[in-house]
Amino acid sequence: MKRKVFCGILILLLYLWIPQSAQAQFEPLKNKIVVIDPGHGGSDPGAIGVDGISESEYTLRLAKKILLLNNKTNPNEIYLTRYADSLISLKDRIFLSKTLNAELYISLHFNHSTSASAKGIEIFLSRKISSSYRDSSVLLAYRLHENLVKSIGFSPRGIKFKDFLVLKETTKNMTSVLIEICFISNPDEAKFMRYDDSMKRLAHLILNSI
Repeated sequence: MKRKVFCGILILLLYLWIPQSAQAQFEPLKNKIVVIDPGHGGSDPGAIGVDGISESEYTLRLAKKILLLNNKTNPNEIYLTRYADSLISLKDRIFLSKTLNAELYISLHFNHSTSASAKGIEIFLSRKISSSYRDSSVLLAYRLHENLVKSIGFSPRGIKFKDFLVLKETTKNMTSVLIEICFISNPDEAKFMRYDDSMKRLAHLILNSI
């Protein structure tokens, strides 16, 4: 309970940190170039869930659901950094995002812990976040965190700052966040992710958040 309260206070403080004028101007993107980056792939499977399914498979499935849903409604121009189980270097993911002149970058990941009880969603921003994209990145992280916690019921682990290479390099040019959606080492959360309907719900919430 204390952890949930702390995470809630931290998220609120981050939100209040954004000027009211910027909050009022922030609207979901339409007709924008968005890069969805399904983490890992190929010889890099990422974490392995309790059901034996790799993180790279989960992220690709979710990214494709987001792309499919977007294509039906066509609000944005969305590109994936990979469309198959292939290994794409971090530098190539960054290069693609910059070459496309993307306005938004979302890196998809799933968490893992040696403790089967670890659970919940957390979202990362770069410590070196550009002042030009600070407000939009914090607001996007806030919207994603709140929507997935309220609609799915994931435990809130908060919005955190860490200089992952893909964040550090993209935040200079665009709004960027990295999502650790849930723990595939947790039996309940791994079970949730196995269902196609769960992927569709997540894709819908993520697309609506941007």
